[in-house]
Amino acid sequence: MFFGGAYSTAAQSSQAAPPKVWFYLGGISSSTSSANWAWLRTQYANKTFLASIRPALGHTQGIVVPVFDHGMCFYSTAVAPFRGRNSSSAQDESALRSFLISARKAKIPVYLSVNVLGWAEGQNNGSIFKTYPDLQEIGQDPSEATEVTYASPFNRAVWTIMDAVLLEIGRKFPEATGVLLDLHLSRTEVLGFSKAARSASIRAISVDPVDVLPKGQVSISATDRLKKWIDWRKNVIALMFTSLRDSYHAGNPNGKLYAFGTVDYYVAGFVNDMRLSQNWLTWADEGVVDGILLGGQWASGHPDNALYRYMIPKAIAAKSGRKLDVIPVLKGTHLNPPVSYSDEWIPLSTYNSGLQEIALVVDSDADVQGVITLLTSSNKLEGSDGMEAPEK
Repeated sequence: MFFGGAYSTAAQSSQAAPPKVWFYLGGISSSTSSANWAWLRTQYANKTFLASIRPALGHTQGIVVPVFDHGMCFYSTAVAPFRGRNSSSAQDESALRSFLISARKAKIPVYLSVNVLGWAEGQNNGSIFKTYPDLQEIGQDPSEATEVTYASPFNRAVWTIMDAVLLEIGRKFPEATGVLLDLHLSRTEVLGFSKAARSASIRAISVDPVDVLPKGQVSISATDRLKKWIDWRKNVIALMFTSLRDSYHAGNPNGKLYAFGTVDYYVAGFVNDMRLSQNWLTWADEGVVDGILLGGQWASGHPDNALYRYMIPKAIAAKSGRKLDVIPVLKGTHLNPPVSYSDEWIPLSTYNSGLQEIALVVDSDADVQGVITLLTSSNKLEGSDGMEAPEK
């Protein structure tokens, strides 16, 4: 079996090699807060970021930068409903393009991240869902407080809008190596009860979600009708992912496509299919992605470390022997409670001795210094936190 560059089953020497790193800038798009645009603007100016990571350039495998997050474009867009929401869009686009050109000259791949459906923080609908209420996806009780407000993947108008965004990104930024799509729904509630979602489900499979998930129901049993609805949801989102890929390639035929996922998605069974709907293994199986950036909890003792080793061969096998990068994302100080990058890297690499690439969430000067510290402190790269790696 062919394994991608992010993982290998080959025997490893007694000393771990320093990893190749990806910088995931501005804060991870799967979080409940929007990207740190203010810090990003300072990093693009005068090649600030590339200068600050100079000690790490030999290790740098890629950089991820947000270009669309929480309903905000980091460039001048012609796509409604986002047009005009960023007052500094012209300057941002110029700075981003300059950054992409500089990174290309330095031979560093850059991927533009797109938070596909998370259009607003909490219930602050802002000017998007107040103006376009039919585009919002809702749960059984729309009055419940939510961390993020999502657009509906079951509304074809949302597809049209996001296809236009991906086409626009592809055309505007040919200097980018590719895009990273973060396509998911809520982690905490079941969405799919908007008028558009219910109508689409009834038309497609003759199931109204209010019948299979009555309001106020505490326990959920996997009835045949519920399974039918879940399978339909997964299929809709998979088709949307493919449509977004095609739209991006129409604007940038040579651009690569990565997706964001979570390592424990399949542990919770159908619950995550109903809530998060980020079925990344299917996207790998259908060959629509070149790689996966995989979120998890990597601190000492967390089961995600062993789960990563278990899931990666499945992901690679899904590609039928084709190369697929599956890269764990370390959040460091962005965890609660915060930890150092080495607190995650050491247990993760102990359980996964062939690991060669990691991505690190960075949205401050202190985070950048933390990455430099990780890469230059050999004891942190080669050491162990006392855990014994399980036998393979």
